[in-house]
Amino acid sequence: MRRMHQENHERVRKKPFLRAVAFLLVVVLLYSISGSQTAVLISGILDRVQNLGGERSADQQEQPAEDFEAILEKADAAIDQGNYDDALTYIAQCEAAAGEADSARMFTLHLQQASIYIVREQYQEAEEALDKALAQDPQSTQALLLRAQAALGQGNHTLAVEDLQKCLELEPENVSLWISLAQVYEGMNFYSEAGGCYDQICTLLPEEDIYQLSALRCVLLSGDYEGALSGLDSYIDRWTAQPGSGGEVESAIPLHSAAPSAEQENDAAELLGTAYFLRGCCQMQRFDFAAAVTDLESAIASGYDEASALEQLVACAYVLGNHEEALAYGERLTAIPEADFARGSVYQQMGLSAVALERHEEAVSYLGKSILFDPSLTGNHYYRGMSLLALGRYEEAAADFTDSIAEGYLTQFCCYNRGVCYVQMLDYEKALADMKQVSSIADDQTILEAAAEVQAQLEDYFANQEAQTNPLP
Repeated sequence: MRRMHQENHERVRKKPFLRAVAFLLVVVLLYSISGSQTAVLISGILDRVQNLGGERSADQQEQPAEDFEAILEKADAAIDQGNYDDALTYIAQCEAAAGEADSARMFTLHLQQASIYIVREQYQEAEEALDKALAQDPQSTQALLLRAQAALGQGNHTLAVEDLQKCLELEPENVSLWISLAQVYEGMNFYSEAGGCYDQICTLLPEEDIYQLSALRCVLLSGDYEGALSGLDSYIDRWTAQPGSGGEVESAIPLHSAAPSAEQENDAAELLGTAYFLRGCCQMQRFDFAAAVTDLESAIASGYDEASALEQLVACAYVLGNHEEALAYGERLTAIPEADFARGSVYQQMGLSAVALERHEEAVSYLGKSILFDPSLTGNHYYRGMSLLALGRYEEAAADFTDSIAEGYLTQFCCYNRGVCYVQMLDYEKALADMKQVSSIADDQTILEAAAEVQAQLEDYFANQEAQTNPLP
């Protein structure tokens, strides 16, 4: 278990702590404290389980069961080699050789079966084997933990929680178990409960500030923005020194720390960057975008994942109407090789910023990329159509307005603008049809008046054409 805790800690240090979707300003967790909720909950399942055979008492080892031991060795060897089909066959033979009365051996076999089934993602079979094991030893944390994993594999978070709670009743100071329970709660979007788990870890490991940030992240995700902000303010104040004049961060190590090592400095800076990022996301949820920009810039300066912070900075700049900055942040973000971000949303914000700046060629490019990466986003066709119209690319603009009408986005304006495109393309019949459509659906007085004027001109045109074709006698 200690090994798993160390692996989880190392994994957290190397990955962004929280990733938030930019355009709708909804904070979405991408990186949990210990990895994916469906990750294996214990380290080295097979290694630990196949060693169970060596943990039997001296009395049990004296029992005459040479055939059983020989077959068990074959099973262990097959497991080591990844030959799970053979291993299951050998385990079945062991089960027959051991006999139902040998509960210790049967318990070992059921754990081995379950471990193989979990590796092969045969979760129902694993659960059945573990039910048998727990019938023999209801207080086995290994069996409970494996069954929690099997439950997660089947999407049964409730059973996983129950089994992890039983484990914690048996091992209340096991940090890895608290981490696992927190991660399952987060998978269920039970952020208050997850935060409680991290609070418990903070009690057990008060020197590990990463878990304090985990708890604050859960407060943020639960929607308690004021509580999260207060906690993050305290955290950042504790970890920074602010000279009286400039307020710059002097050190990422608390002032009471003596002679910190380079590794401590680096770790502390990473955690400080995480805290700035979380506070920036919190400020965004409170609609204080200017404060969010300051925190997100500080997060980058402290070494936090640049792509995650830039994604939020694009959103903040766009909402603040700082369109030049939105484009600059976006260009920095999209230039990062293999950056992981919501490309559809970011390119949409960049495209809309370019529209606002009347940089229509750029707008067409950005909005086209947004459509490519996320066709479900509404508005892209309309605004790209507006830029295409401004560029005189009427046929393409009309196609975009048609797509926007199909999406149900700004239909009255789409009909009018498409009608304008048809006028420019000299397709007056379609233009007239669109202007009539505007008159029947529009509720905006300005668009109604504009459509009525164009409609009158088109009707005069067709009347003149009719008069020329069929002059009066």
